[in-house]
Parts: sequence; structure tokens; C-alpha cells
Amino acid sequence: MRMLAIGLAVFVILHCIGILALAAEYHVNQDGSDDFTVIQNAIDVAIDGDIVIVHPGTYYENVRFEGKNIVLCSVDPEDAGCVESTIIDGGQSGPVVAFYGTEDEACLLSGFTITNGKNGYGGGICGARKWNAPHTKASITGCVITQNTAAGAVGASGGGLMWCSGTIENCTIRDNTAGWGGGLAECFGGSLENCLIIGNTADGSGGGLFRFEGSMVACTVKQNSASHDGGGLHDCSAEIARCSILSNWTEYGDGGGLSESTGSIDNCVISDNGIQGAGGGLYQWRGNIANSRITGNAAVFTGGGMYDCEGDILNCLIDDNWTGNFSSTDGAGIHVWVGNIEYCTISNNTGSGLCDCHGIIKGCTISGNVSWMGAGLDSCSGTLEDCVIRDNFADMGCGGGIYDFDGQIKNCLIINNVADYNAGGGLGHCQGMVQNCTIAHNSAAENGGGVYFHTGAITNCIIWGNGDAGEVGPDRCTPSYSCIQNWTQGGVGNISQDPVFATGPLGDYYLSSLTAGQDADSPCIDAGSDTAENLGLDKLTTRSDGGADKGTVDMGYHYPIFAVTIQTSLNDNEFGPGDDLEAYLSVENHGSEVVVDVYIGLILPDGSVLCIGPDGAYFGIFPFATSVFLDCNATIDPLKILDLTVPGNAPPGDCAYAAAVSQTGEQAFLRTSVSSFTISGG
Repeated sequence: MRMLAIGLAVFVILHCIGILALAAEYHVNQDGSDDFTVIQNAIDVAIDGDIVIVHPGTYYENVRFEGKNIVLCSVDPEDAGCVESTIIDGGQSGPVVAFYGTEDEACLLSGFTITNGKNGYGGGICGARKWNAPHTKASITGCVITQNTAAGAVGASGGGLMWCSGTIENCTIRDNTAGWGGGLAECFGGSLENCLIIGNTADGSGGGLFRFEGSMVACTVKQNSASHDGGGLHDCSAEIARCSILSNWTEYGDGGGLSESTGSIDNCVISDNGIQGAGGGLYQWRGNIANSRITGNAAVFTGGGMYDCEGDILNCLIDDNWTGNFSSTDGAGIHVWVGNIEYCTISNNTGSGLCDCHGIIKGCTISGNVSWMGAGLDSCSGTLEDCVIRDNFADMGCGGGIYDFDGQIKNCLIINNVADYNAGGGLGHCQGMVQNCTIAHNSAAENGGGVYFHTGAITNCIIWGNGDAGEVGPDRCTPSYSCIQNWTQGGVGNISQDPVFATGPLGDYYLSSLTAGQDADSPCIDAGSDTAENLGLDKLTTRSDGGADKGTVDMGYHYPIFAVTIQTSLNDNEFGPGDDLEAYLSVENHGSEVVVDVYIGLILPDGSVLCIGPDGAYFGIFPFATSVFLDCNATIDPLKILDLTVPGNAPPGDCAYAAAVSQTGEQAFLRTSVSSFTISGG
């Protein structure tokens, strides 16, 4: 029978999908107590706008929407237990759910476990009649799509879903298999939101996703595998935001995380993906990457983090990636990149931090990388500006910090790098202008502890303390207006006096200045070739007190002017069990562009520190956010960081809400703010 109903649940569903008319509601229940016992029988009777509600049970059938814009849902699609117990089992006899392809956004499938389907295209859900027919735009929400197979056809694709081009939201796509696209394939123009895509397998490419086009927001793509390319994603065109792409794998091909795809990546984590070939994290990605972490990825051949990509990278952490081809051309962090890389931290990669990268590299910290040669940078070209290259280690070849860079190196701090077996601790075999750099305390086994076989002008630099191998190797150039230890070879404006370094808020290579409170003025102050303004350094500083360089430029590296303030606040100063505690944070930067780590924590009555991180709260010291880029005059208005109810068992006593900022990668807090409060007893 047909019943007219406008209950609360129906109203919510209709409101969400934009239907403002009355709808017929049918109930399907295996015990015979409602309208139907078979889902398909209810669909056959329904017309556009109707609702079919399925009660818990296992329904052994293959459901066909036949182009109808209806709602098919379980009793409570938001309850995980209800979804788990409301099962449609396809019996290996076709797709579990088939759309005709003409359904629009008013059509909804919600709250089922969809399993045991087998079809050439779309084992769990097939969104079209055939490959060249329209694709459904139906919404699919709150479903678990698991243990389905795409097989038995040439190019069998989409173990979980195929040809679904609407919104796919709050779904788990798990343990499906296919030739291509183990989880999902050929879904164009729709969106994936808050989905978990885990444990899917492709015999070809795209273990998780294959040929997805659209937006992908707040999804996790995890533990998928492909025999060929793209353990996580392959051949996709997507705007990817707030996603985690974790522990995906390819057996023979390239791109453990993502391969041969385009779009943008923002605020994502790409971590612990692996590959036998190239590009453990990303392979042939075309598009910009911002505010993301690319960490712990591995490639047996080359490009542990990224290989053969194009676009701009902004404010990313590229850390702890690995490549098995431990040679001068391995590029464990990034190998073969065309585009600008700005305000990134590229650290602790086993293999060169950057290799064969071409563009502007600006404001980056490149540290702790280990390789055969060119441990920090190898075979790159363009402009290297405002960067810190430190603590990199070349164990066999030349160039602990930089090897074979072709272009301008401006205002960089190159320190504590090692060429353990060969030459060029700081720079080796580079070409182009080196201007206003501090190259200090590097070392080499053979020659040129600071600079080796450099072709091009060296101006306004400090080259000092680079060990027994000497400051500058075979003289293919004559420096000018530079401070070089033990220098006796002439050149305009060169000096060999101790530069007298001083420690300041961002490091140990400021210049001593009476004005800043030190005991002496460095001879490198006002000793350069031009004015600071003409060289674009007048908004930076060599002084520990942050005074901008004016007039004749100082020699050596110029630090950003660190003028960041951080402020905490609470909605009250005393809380009892059951009270709402709201904590806020504001940040301002009135100095130069800087990249910082932000720490947020609660200091409890016993003195222990509970730090708030991106994934939860834990005891100990760890950052809330890393590599946060703050432009000059950047302001983060009061942002609610915590909103919690004080539990009844909270220990009473005096507490504090604290925040701090540090230079990226350091735990030396440069600015702190503390707001005290009290927890009263329950």
C-alpha cells in the first residue's frame, strides 16, 4: 500500500535533496510486517520523490534503480550498527546496485552494506547502463561498499563503484578488487567527501581510485595496492583537500600514493606509501601542492617523496622519505620537479633532498638529508633564495650541501654540511652568482670545505670556518666584497677578519653589533658592494635585535625580522565538571615572512603537559601545526582551538592553557603565551 508521510526523518531527507513535495513512503522488512519483503519490489512500485526504507537484514538481490529519482535508505543511515546490519548481498551475479544513469541529485542511496557483487564494470555499484551511456548523478551516503569484484570483462574496472558522478559522502569503500580501480573507477564531475577508501586491490593500476574527476575532501585513502601504477590514485583529475593518503603500495610500477594525475593538493598528508619503481608518494603529478606533509614514503628506484612532477609547492613538509637507489641522482625528497618550491621544509630524506628541480626555491629549510653526493640539492637550476641548507651529509661524492646548481644563489645560509669522502662541503661544481650567503662550518675530506670548483661571481658572502679542506677550492672565480677566512688572493672589497657571529632569535649567524647589545661590531657590517635596498635586503636583518639593514649592505646571510606575537585566551578563568571550556588563539606577524611551528597544550595541576596536535591530544611536547607560513603583516584572528566539556573526574587545581611558536624544526620557543585557569572539585 502507499502511505503519505511527513515525519521528521522524511522531512530532513527531503530538505537535504531539495524535494519540497509530499512523498510516498514504503517499508521493506524480511519478516513480512511491512509493505514489502524484497527491495526491488518496492523500487518497482515507487515513483520519483518516493522513499523506500529498508529494515535490518540481509537481502540477497541485485537492486536496479531504473532511472527513478527516489530515496532508498536504511532505517538509520547515520548509525553504524544499522548500516552494518542492513546488507544487500549481490551473490556474485552482477552489480549489487545498478543505476540506469539518468538519475539526478534528487536520487539517494543511503545507509547500506553493499557486498558480494561481481560485474565487469562496477562490482558493488554500477552507475550506468554501459560505457558510453550517461553516468548517474545520484547521491550515495553512509554506505559500506565491501568485498565486491570487477572481473570478467576487458579492462574490468571499479571493484567498489564505477560511473557514479554524484556526491559520494561518508562512505567506506573497503576490500574490493578489480583490474583497474579496486575501490572506485571512472567517476567524473562529482565529489568524494569524508570517505574511507581502504584495502582495495587492482591487478592493473589505481588500487584505491582510477580515473576519478571532481573534488575530494576530508577522505582517507589507505592500504590500497596496485600491481602497476598508483597504489592510492591513478589517472585522476581532482581538487584534493584535507585528505590523508597513507600506506598505499604498487608492486611493479610507479606512484605508491598518487600517479599520473592532475589537480591541486591542499592541507593533505601523503605518508608511508611505497613503490618498487619511482615516486613513492607522488609520480607525475601535475598541479600545485600547498600546506601538506609528504613524509615516510619509499621508492626502490628513485624519488621517494615525489618524482617527475610539475606545479608549485608552498609551505609543505617533505620529510623522512627514502630511495633505494642511493646515488647522486636518487632525489629521495623530490626528484625531477618543474615549478617553484617556497617556504618548505625538506629534511631527513635518505637520498638528496631535491634533485633535478628547476624553478625558484625560496624560503626553504633543507636539512639532515643523506646521499652519495649533493645531499641537500643535486643538479638543480633556477634561483635559490632565502634558504637555509644545513646538516646534510654526502658520504661518497661531492657537495654536502649543494652540488651542480646552475643559477643564482641569493641570501642563503649554508652551514654544517659534510662531504665525507670528496670535496665541496658547502657547494660543489655550481655555476652562477652567489650573493649575500653565509657559508660556514661545512667540511670536506679533500678540498673546498666551503666552496669547490665554483664558476660564477661570489659577492657579499661570508665563507668561514669550513675546516682543514679550506674555504674555497680551485679558484675558478675571484670573490668580491666577501669575508673569507685566511684569504690572500686579492679581489675587490674582500676581507679576512673574523666576522664575529652572534646568536639571535632564529640562529647563530647574526653579526655582532654594538647597537644590538653585543661587545663589538662585526667588520662585515656595511661592507658590501651595494645598498641593501638595491639588493632587496632592506626588510631583512643581520642584527639579533631585528634592526633592518639600511644603507650599504652587510655581508652574509640576512635573517627574516622575527616579530611574531601569539596570544591565548579562555572564555573564563574557573571551570567545574560539566562546564564548557573554550580556548582561543591569535597570531600576528609584523616582521618579515617567516615559517614557524605552533605548539598548543594544557598544563595540568601535577605539572604534566598535554599537547594538542592535529590528530588528538597526548602527553609530551609535539606541535599543533608545522611549517606555518606567516606573510608580513599576517593576522590570524582569535581562532577557537578547544571546545570541551570538563569531565567529572577532572583533577582539581591550578592549570594553564599555553601556546608557543618556534622556528620550523626546532623546539626552542621564540614566543609564548599562557592563560591560567582553575578546575574546581566535583
